Amino acid sequence: MPSTAHVKDGQAVLAVGVWPRQRLHGQGCAGTSIAPGHLCGSGNHSSGGRNTDDDTMTSEDTFEGYAKTFARKLSIRRKGSASKQKMPSPEHLTSSRDEDDNQEDPSRPALSTSLLADYRYDMSHYRRGTAVLINIATFEEDADMPTRLSTGTDVDGLGRALEDLGFRVKLFQDSTCGQIKRLMHLLSKEDHSDTDCLLIAIMSHGSEGEIYGTDGPMSTREITTPFRGDNCRSLIGKPKLFIFQACRGGMVDQGVAIDRHDIDEPDAQIGYQAARTIPVEADFLMAYSSPEGYASWRNATSGAWFIQSLVRAFEAYGASWEVTRILTLVNRMVALQYESLSVNTFMTRKKQMPCFVSTLTKELYFRPKGAPGEPATKVE
Repeated sequence: MPSTAHVKDGQAVLAVGVWPRQRLHGQGCAGTSIAPGHLCGSGNHSSGGRNTDDDTMTSEDTFEGYAKTFARKLSIRRKGSASKQKMPSPEHLTSSRDEDDNQEDPSRPALSTSLLADYRYDMSHYRRGTAVLINIATFEEDADMPTRLSTGTDVDGLGRALEDLGFRVKLFQDSTCGQIKRLMHLLSKEDHSDTDCLLIAIMSHGSEGEIYGTDGPMSTREITTPFRGDNCRSLIGKPKLFIFQACRGGMVDQGVAIDRHDIDEPDAQIGYQAARTIPVEADFLMAYSSPEGYASWRNATSGAWFIQSLVRAFEAYGASWEVTRILTLVNRMVALQYESLSVNTFMTRKKQMPCFVSTLTKELYFRPKGAPGEPATKVE
């Protein structure tokens, strides 16, 4: 069963539960009932279902945040596209130093053969790692936040997908900010030496730089900082993944007409040389349901656009694709397959654009233990 929280000796204690293999689909928090069509900061709305023809959302959609007014119309920023740059030719990445001594800048580090060879994270540890799901559905009166509907759909789907990828999933429901901070501290002090990585997903309301516990907001940095290299040494050089399903502001994406020409932008060529240290902020990946300043959407019956797309992408490609490729697919799914529908005309036909920020230094795959290139899991 999911985790519960209680108070002991004046401190919040979290009873950790391992993810149950079978749960009632769509199970939410008991004791709370809100009309399915509720829109944060708006009036009464209707609910419906998903258009199965093009997978465009057609039922009532709600904010993953709390905006008190939408009277002010939002302007659309139009930015000129950056000029294209040519990709460096392959020989620039592999040429020997002897051949290029007269051409290369000696102050510029060379891309070594060993660097190019060691391009994937080591995922051959005894365990894949822990995936912590924190779902905040109901809020205290002082937090002034509406109940999040249909969170059970997101929790169940994401939990199953991560379990199928080999994670040991732990679920925490309706935790306060203090309990979340305590949980992050305890996780950072665990020994992760025999694990591949760590994943933490938080689903709640939010605002710029903040996410809500049941009793109010806390900084998202309080979620990630405990796992920096100078705070959690057993995760140094290992992927630390964070998924945030929450608003990051009150703006809504109006959408803009597009043509069908793809735009390719080259990666920047970077220098490298062997080093004895690693940045404390290295090997993090933060996936957000929306860019900074923008709202996130959740369907009243089928769940959050971002989480549901992430679940489908993990189920289809989680065991074979590199993780940033998966997240790029999720970006595309949400951008092209979803559009809000509301009886409030100002909130209808709005869009959402997920994003991710990466300091990963290698490619990350969740191939099954025992698959080609992955040693078989040891049996005790």
